[in-house]
Amino acid sequence: MKITISPAATAWFKQEFNLTPQQGIHLFGKVYGSTPVHDGFSVGIELAPIPEATLGLSQQNELTFFTTKDDDWFFNGYDLKIDFDEELAEPTYNFLATAN
Repeated sequence: MKITISPAATAWFKQEFNLTPQQGIHLFGKVYGSTPVHDGFSVGIELAPIPEATLGLSQQNELTFFTTKDDDWFFNGYDLKIDFDEELAEPTYNFLATAN
């Protein structure tokens, strides 16, 4: 799984979260909401220690974004592109089918 974060989204995360060097932004599936590929589930985010084993990992501008093997059910078959919606002033999460 590949995680891509736009510079605008990275700036938002950096402003909103006060991370220590050992912490990252854990992306996971949570109950409620929806995505273009999941009904009843949306993307959750939390500050968490960076695990040794990850499903997806991306480092951008001193921030680490990751998913774990427990998140495979939610991200299986997709890469995640995180962008920023200027009107809503929040990140957007786009699921891109992985090439098989």
